[in-house]
Amino acid sequence: VFLYKEISFFDKSGQEKLKIKNGQIVSGSKLKNISIPQNTTYKGETYFDGLKNLQPGQVYISHLNGFFVTPKEQFPEEEDAKNFDVKKYYDGVIRIITPKVVNGSVIGYVQLALDHIHLMEFTQHTLPNSKDKIVFPDYNSGDYAFMFDDEGWIITHPKFWDIRGFDNNGNPVPAYTKNTPKEIIEKGFIPFNLDSAGFIHPNYPLVASEIRKHNTGSVITKNVGGILKVMAYAPIELNNPPYDKFGIFGGITIGSEIHRFRGSAEIVANELKNKLTLFIDDLTLFVILTSSIIIIIAWFFSKSFSEPIRKLTGVVKKYADGDWDTKAEIKRNDEIGTLSDSFNVMAYELKKNREELLNSFYELSESKEQIEQYAGKLEYQLKIFSAIQKISNLLGTTFDFEAIIKEILRNCVEAIGYDRAILYLIDDEGKYLEYKDSFGFSPQKRKLASRSKYNLKRADCIETRVVRFGRIIFVEDFDKYPFATELDRKIHEIAESNSFVYVPLRAKEKIIGALGADKRMSGEKISEEDINSLQVLANQASRVIETTILYREIIKQRNFVKDIFDNMLNGIITTDGKGIITSFNNAAARILETNDNLVGKDVAYIFGTNSTLLEQITEKLDEQGSYNGYSLPLEINGKTKYLNLNITRTNSPTGEVESTIAVIQDQTERYYLEEHVRKVDRLVSLGKFAAAIAHEIRNPLTGISLFLDDLHDKIASDKNLSGLIQNSLEEINRLENLIEEILQFASPGKGIRKTANINELLERTIEFVRKEFETKKIKLIEEYKKDLPTLECEPDKLRQAFLNILLNAENAVDESGTVLIRTSVRKLRFYDSTETKNYLTVEFEDDGPGIAPEEKQQIFEPFFSKSPHGTGLGLSIVQTIISEHGGRIIAGESSFGGARFSIYFPI
Repeated sequence: VFLYKEISFFDKSGQEKLKIKNGQIVSGSKLKNISIPQNTTYKGETYFDGLKNLQPGQVYISHLNGFFVTPKEQFPEEEDAKNFDVKKYYDGVIRIITPKVVNGSVIGYVQLALDHIHLMEFTQHTLPNSKDKIVFPDYNSGDYAFMFDDEGWIITHPKFWDIRGFDNNGNPVPAYTKNTPKEIIEKGFIPFNLDSAGFIHPNYPLVASEIRKHNTGSVITKNVGGILKVMAYAPIELNNPPYDKFGIFGGITIGSEIHRFRGSAEIVANELKNKLTLFIDDLTLFVILTSSIIIIIAWFFSKSFSEPIRKLTGVVKKYADGDWDTKAEIKRNDEIGTLSDSFNVMAYELKKNREELLNSFYELSESKEQIEQYAGKLEYQLKIFSAIQKISNLLGTTFDFEAIIKEILRNCVEAIGYDRAILYLIDDEGKYLEYKDSFGFSPQKRKLASRSKYNLKRADCIETRVVRFGRIIFVEDFDKYPFATELDRKIHEIAESNSFVYVPLRAKEKIIGALGADKRMSGEKISEEDINSLQVLANQASRVIETTILYREIIKQRNFVKDIFDNMLNGIITTDGKGIITSFNNAAARILETNDNLVGKDVAYIFGTNSTLLEQITEKLDEQGSYNGYSLPLEINGKTKYLNLNITRTNSPTGEVESTIAVIQDQTERYYLEEHVRKVDRLVSLGKFAAAIAHEIRNPLTGISLFLDDLHDKIASDKNLSGLIQNSLEEINRLENLIEEILQFASPGKGIRKTANINELLERTIEFVRKEFETKKIKLIEEYKKDLPTLECEPDKLRQAFLNILLNAENAVDESGTVLIRTSVRKLRFYDSTETKNYLTVEFEDDGPGIAPEEKQQIFEPFFSKSPHGTGLGLSIVQTIISEHGGRIIAGESSFGGARFSIYFPI
């Protein structure tokens, strides 16, 4: 395998000029511009950006770049993992780059890409408990080494899926965190970053922090598989960019499972025991052999050597009994004397070696006990840290105050080892210390405790003193407690606890309550470590409680503001600086008649086709920062609404637009009401004017009519003159009829109101036109709803209104045409009203030419007529009559394609 996977030269723009990859020269057509991350080997590398400030002579060393490897890619089959048969290795490099300088100027960069496999060689073959090298470590154990960079990312590891990398599209795979979705975990996209791994064990981010401080050390931690291990760590120092921030390339660690770590010590102890046993066995054998030799010698030299041999035998027996202080006292100058001296020297050496072995054994035993005690303390502290983490994790996951209190008390008992715990908090007014909850108490005692409420100024007891003075109170034996008050004794009778501790709950130098605990059930003594642990847990609990109270208050205020916002009569819409809607209330949705979620949409969505109005508003906002518009017409769902718009912008200190707030008032009903009032005023004025004109014309017209009648009688014999006079009389009669209609329109008479059935009124009205309809072969369709409610009305006027509409229909349709009359009861809400009501409805439809759109608003105007013989007052009179009855008439298109007149009477 080549040391360098790539060697290349590229210019200052990033364009590759020469490249050798895997020992082969890359052709010119395949050379790319690596300033674009997608053009790099791993499709997402950004090392080119780090070269901008690189000075001549400096060397830039990139972070690890490579394609991410999933568990299924490294070990496709379960057997592969068991046999450490790697099917796919991590493909990655660390790039080493330096500028190429010619005549004092940088013309480009030379790059060497160190193959990741050579980086793996530093950690892959090392075991913590053996001097032997291995091919590939067992990642399921805790016995392996790994390396991580200055950003906390693992860059060498037996599990390739722990190593940072890019996906196939060049996107960096995010670090494994407690929020990583389950489906991502199952796919194996879980690279390991020590800074994000606190949820696995809090010592991982601690190690990353210590390495950045250039510290070495060891911690107890656990891996993803839950294996508890001892992990030693040390920094790899490097000051090249971009590692100059901390002055380290990263760190290297080696871990050993705790049971293996203890096992090593036990192996040494066992070896020493075995050696000691072997030594004793050898010594015993030596004594036996020596005794045998002495006996044999004594047998041969019984006379001259009997006494020295007897002495040596006695010494040997004492050695066998463990008395190593005895010496062979034989002072002779012959071989026996020499043997005695040698024997004493040998005995001294044996005694010395025995003592050294025993001392080593005792020291090892003591070391083993210390390690076990240290491990026990670490496990205890780990439980405390775990409890603190659990309490901290409550923030943001729930605002259920009671649930948070229960979790705090449960961890107090289960993590520290107390039997019972109780928590008090100061009330909102700061007057009383109130019981909140307890854990481990019987239901009866819990009920009694729940009544606890102490006045902080008047009540003198341990609980209130802890809060008032902000200090820990530990009562080792209540019977001997010198400061017990009468209230303390009453509480003691209920709690039945002789030894207990209370610690203050402190948040930001403010006492908010007290946390108490005891070991009444187990009877164990409360240690200083127990008290300190309770205070540590109480400090974290205080922050969680205070933050939760604050969050609840914020949520309460937010909901209050939201309720006001949602229930305002005026519509409110807010946008960000780019015109994207960020919020809107119910009134805005109602006014704009939309069920869509407007959040995230451009504000232009609201204006639809009214782009000109939006441009005017934007221009005004740019000039003045605010806009005020009244009764602005806006097309909404095919209808015109009239709105008041009051819009204000808010700007940042730099002058950039931060947000826009628009207040919308629906003026449609008021607009149409004012329009109706103006129309009525206009019609009243027109009526008065028409009545005055009619009266002025009628008097001379009556005289002319009488004169022409008399003249007609006198010259009846002159046919021509008589015909002219007859025509004049007919025109005068037509003028009389017109004046009569004007007077009827201007001053409608007040009739007598009666209860009538609309169906019957229609049937009587039809009798006046039935003959004409039959003559023209007009088909009349009558669809009357039975059991219609009766109407309080002036029957004659309604018949006149119905007759005018039917006569218009007769004139509009051709021969063999169709006219439809329909009655019904309908529930409606009109555009100028906010209420939905029941209306008695009468509809007239025909298949004539219909009404042009531009004429729909004019046909009810006085004197508007398309007929050369019409007065233009018929439909105006109809509208007046319908209005007098509190109804309304609307013109539209019929189902036959002709005209339709719909009359609505409120019930």
